Amino acid sequence: MLVQSQIIGILNELLNQSARLRKGGIQATYHCPFCIDKNLVTQKLEIALSGPKTGNYHCWRCNTKGKSFGSLLKKLNAPAHYREAIFKLTGDIRLARRQSVDEEYETVRLPNEFHPLSQFKPSVEYKNAIFYLKRRGVLLEDILRYNIGYCETGEYAYHVIIPSYDAEGNLNFFMGRRYYEVEGAIPHKKPEASMDIVGFECFVNYNEPLNLCEGVFDAIAIRNNAIPLFGKFPSKKLREKMILHGVKRVNLVLDSDAMEDSVKNYQLLVKNVPGVEVFLVKLSGKDPSKLGFAKTHELIRKSEEFTETELLDYKLRMI
Repeated sequence: MLVQSQIIGILNELLNQSARLRKGGIQATYHCPFCIDKNLVTQKLEIALSGPKTGNYHCWRCNTKGKSFGSLLKKLNAPAHYREAIFKLTGDIRLARRQSVDEEYETVRLPNEFHPLSQFKPSVEYKNAIFYLKRRGVLLEDILRYNIGYCETGEYAYHVIIPSYDAEGNLNFFMGRRYYEVEGAIPHKKPEASMDIVGFECFVNYNEPLNLCEGVFDAIAIRNNAIPLFGKFPSKKLREKMILHGVKRVNLVLDSDAMEDSVKNYQLLVKNVPGVEVFLVKLSGKDPSKLGFAKTHELIRKSEEFTETELLDYKLRMI
């Protein structure tokens, strides 16, 4: 019971609210921080404090869920000391690994087998990697610009590798994408490294509107001031850079079927980045990598600012 009480204390501090206990004290419920409309939500986020499902969480309104404290703390962008505290109480190895990854963030490096595709290699795999990129709309100048490579062997065998570099030109992340379609195989692979980064930051001009998109191929297609989120939401570091540089406009170039994520992004940005204007880019059912540069930028030019009026209209339609 002492461990449960300590976990509750940590969660209360992190969520800035008090838990309501259920099921004999082995489950805590909170007002969900992920729900869009806080006014309509009672304590719907349930977190298992002990038992075989320790760390499992589920909001019965917005359906945010996961199977570990580590997953929850990652979604909340919790500082490292919260992860360390809960790891000491629960022994959740995923939290320890996450802590270790964050501490070793500066050591992220390309796979030893990485070969830049800008350097010709008389190999069948080299040709197949190039052919895959052409099918994805990646040009030869893109290969040079982003230092795209591939691996024939090792952990990232048969993957093209798209590196990301920070403002100083240091590697801060990379994404591997399998260039063969294999049934049941995960098509992408990324390193165990901190996700609190700004993707493709070496190409970013914070004095101009930022184009936020989900993946690397979308960002390559957009080119101008495009930042891949490597997910659906901007990292804490990206939001901090927006504040530091006084970013005035952000274009959300997300999948057309991700309206809920776009709304959450709007709320996240206007809450955390003073004075920013958020524009939603309607992609007509295709992602930027399929639309191409010209069509995507035409849609960006036609995009309209998302306002509190549109937010209210969206909420009413969701009722």
